[in-house]
Amino acid sequence: MKCPKCPHNQSVKSGMKCASCGYRFSFNPQATRSKGLTDGRFLAAVRAASQNDTAFFTRNQLYGTYCRRQKVSKVPGLLVGTLFFIFGALAAAAHNIPAVALTWSISTIIFLATQLIRPSILPRDRFLRLIEQWTSDGKPLDKLIVSPSLTSPPPQSPESDLYDYGVQRLLIVQRDELVDLFVLNNLHAEQSMLVLSLNGYPHYLLGHAKRVLEEQPDLPVHLLHDADAAGQKMQSQLPKLGLPLAGRTVIDLGFAAEDFKRLKRAKQIDPKNRKRTLPVDVLALPFLSTGLAACFASEMTMSALLEEHAREQAVASSTSSFG
Repeated sequence: MKCPKCPHNQSVKSGMKCASCGYRFSFNPQATRSKGLTDGRFLAAVRAASQNDTAFFTRNQLYGTYCRRQKVSKVPGLLVGTLFFIFGALAAAAHNIPAVALTWSISTIIFLATQLIRPSILPRDRFLRLIEQWTSDGKPLDKLIVSPSLTSPPPQSPESDLYDYGVQRLLIVQRDELVDLFVLNNLHAEQSMLVLSLNGYPHYLLGHAKRVLEEQPDLPVHLLHDADAAGQKMQSQLPKLGLPLAGRTVIDLGFAAEDFKRLKRAKQIDPKNRKRTLPVDVLALPFLSTGLAACFASEMTMSALLEEHAREQAVASSTSSFG
């Protein structure tokens, strides 16, 4: 276990306290619940999710980052398979047919097995418990969004300053922490959008949202939700917000399970969730922000964008030249 505080490399047998600097490790990579996760790997995922401590992130985003970083080296298997293939070639030169059949069969099996190897990845619920363990060990994650924090307007800010970026669209998200994700990272200002959750959070913006909707009958309204059952029912829950949405076109950006099945970047995320009912924020912040911007600019849903991207990739693949 590489100590995050000093250069010392500690063996598990030596205990969970660094023999050099006294740092206490939170994760034992040999424990079943950790599944190979070390403090160093966890912190590397934190740095990636926070873009080197410059961006706020959710627990789901940290989990998605952890999943995408899990790799299995296929080099040893390929080397061994190649070695057996060479042995077979030498046997063929010596006209030793039984040896050729044996070594090339072994080589083929090794090559196939190497391609089928998948990294060992923690289920999402277990990883979330490990995040709780980390913070309960007195190791804060400053950029981690744990609970909603926008319960009141920014201090000493008049209303005109709060909305001086101009509202060009309303985005309603399924969960409160998604509001914090977009607002704390200033995406609401970059995309000129007012962001509310299905719970009406942050509540001090509800009145402003009503006024904007009344003053702008053509204001675009978008939804963003998880791929689970609750997310698919989100549009039917909108009346509880009390917003003047009757008669308006509400664009459901997604996500759905089929969207996550198409996304290559999501294939390693929570692989045991075969239905792919994943939360939308397992995706990295740059991908989410770019996707939203593309949806707003093209007036398309995430699903439609993914389908178009898949078609473009298929066309590029079929017309590509290797000569």
